[in-house]
Formats: sequence, C-alpha cells, structure tokens
Amino acid sequence: MTPLRFAILGAGFWSHCQLSAWQELEGVECVAIYNRTRHKAEQLASSHNIAAAIYDDVDQMFKDFPDLDFVDIITDVDTHVPFAKCAAELGIPVICQKPLAPTLELAEELVSFCQDRQVPLLVHENWRWQCTLRAVRDTLDQGAIGKPFRGRIQYSNSFPVFRDQPFLK
Repeated sequence: MTPLRFAILGAGFWSHCQLSAWQELEGVECVAIYNRTRHKAEQLASSHNIAAAIYDDVDQMFKDFPDLDFVDIITDVDTHVPFAKCAAELGIPVICQKPLAPTLELAEELVSFCQDRQVPLLVHENWRWQCTLRAVRDTLDQGAIGKPFRGRIQYSNSFPVFRDQPFLK
C-alpha cells in the first residue's frame, strides 16, 4: 500500500507532538516540512529521524509537492488562512491547528473557500472526541436539559502543562 504523503507547516512545540502522533500510524509519510526559520524545520526532521524535504518558502514547497495527500498546518494563527488556501487551491486536504483563523469572519471565509473547491478542511481538536464531551453533546442535541444559555467545563489531570509547553510559561 502506498503511504499517504503529507507536509507539516510549522516546526514549533505542537509540531513535535503532531509528528510523533503521525509516526505512530502505519500508512502515512511526512515528505516535507516548512517553517519560516529553516533551522527549526531541520531540527524537527532530525529529532524525529525523518528524511523530509525542508523549506522556508511555503510557495516553493507547494510547487515541489503539488500532489500531497494532505497538509498539517501547525503555525501561528495569522498564517492559517493563507496557508490553507494555498493547499486548497491545489485540491490538497487541510488539517489545521486551532483556532482556525484570527476572526470568525475569516474562519467562515476559509470554510466556504474549501467547500467551493470540495477540499476537506479539519480543525485539530482532540477534546471534541472525549467521551464526556460527546455525552454532553448528545444530551444537548436530545434537548434533555432545554436550551442552555451558558456552560462551564473544567478538567483536572496530572498532565504537566506548564512544564512541557514553553509558550504557557
């Protein structure tokens, strides 16, 4: 079976997490990594022992790889929309880190842009699949508690959030 070929855009903290997860799956291969700072893209590839093509020019990456199976966008929010549109113009499915865009209007524009081109657009959001949140969603959908006007959910766990995520320090 030919593996799905993808590119990662961004080489920061979350890119390491995402690439580690992709490497646990069979049938996928990271063939390109883009980062505005080439050295960080090289470090990401090296630390995960992959031989991906390295880019600091996203347009060149898309020229060299116009037939990717998908892209995984893990950059600053201000780049999400333009990078996703570049991929969608080529018909490349997009997975994008949250938030999807800096504003609701830009997010809606991107959704329409991808829908018009029949290009799948997915948002990274692992919590949406948690059993407890799905149960809340089902309860709300059934109207079991009426129409809520406000809600609050708080999770507690032993994950060392501040230690392992430099941007939260």
